[in-house]
Amino acid sequence: MEIYPLLLKIVGSLWELAAIILVGLVLEQYIPAEPDQPFRISLFKIRILVVFTVIGVFLGNEIALLIGRVAAKLGGDGTGLGFGVDLQPRVARIVAGLMIFDFFYYWYHRLQHQSSLFWQQHKLHHADPALNVTSATFHHWLEGPLRTIFISIPMTFVVKLSPEDLAIIGVVLTLWAGLKHANVRVPLGLLTPIVVGPQLHRLHHSIEPQHRDRNFAAFFPIYDVVFGSYCGPQPSEWPATGLPNGEWPKSVAEANLWPFVAWWGRIAARRAPADYQQASEIGRIQVRSDPSRSDSSR
Repeated sequence: MEIYPLLLKIVGSLWELAAIILVGLVLEQYIPAEPDQPFRISLFKIRILVVFTVIGVFLGNEIALLIGRVAAKLGGDGTGLGFGVDLQPRVARIVAGLMIFDFFYYWYHRLQHQSSLFWQQHKLHHADPALNVTSATFHHWLEGPLRTIFISIPMTFVVKLSPEDLAIIGVVLTLWAGLKHANVRVPLGLLTPIVVGPQLHRLHHSIEPQHRDRNFAAFFPIYDVVFGSYCGPQPSEWPATGLPNGEWPKSVAEANLWPFVAWWGRIAARRAPADYQQASEIGRIQVRSDPSRSDSSR
């Protein structure tokens, strides 16, 4: 592993994160959807994001190297993802790439909500009680590897994308993620069912039960419309966000461990009845084999 290029990627990612957050937080002061959000929550999220970004860049670098080796063995040159249909011109590839990304993202995101296993990893993102631009990348660092498995790799078999295409798509999705999570009162009106905006996505983070498990798409709500998970907002609907029970990590370390603690708790809960049954069986065997408890001792 080459340390210097990796350090450059980490520094670049942190600068990108800082720029998006700074611009977003400034714009949110003018037309906030939720006025007077506690700034301490945003500062806490930023601390977590710095740690998660460093871990994510490291994991992403290793995953990219692995994909390159796999691509080379499958007949590619190892530098790009080139197994799908080659569309021309580039704008067609970018639009197709965004739509294909969102198709796989939709089903991956829906799985995160419907599977209790995946929900424990995704729950941190939804625990955020102050939805704003800092929430855009506020995912557990496992999110990157999982998106590679469920989104990036499947995409390679549908459309042929160069590293430049992927970079453009990545920039668009990063900027749009910042916009749709931003604490800004910007309704899109007639465009609401066409492209995901701040109001539509806020419903996805809502604590209200009628909004639960709705609006999974990252960019194109048409997938929610077609697959029955679309929930359009009312004109003045900007609900509170977070988990209904108010669950929220108390430290950076706790945020890191959240899914692992939950998974271990599930394993322990499933093992407990079996352990109890095994202990009971051992106890019965010991009673039967204890001469002092045999019928002849009475």
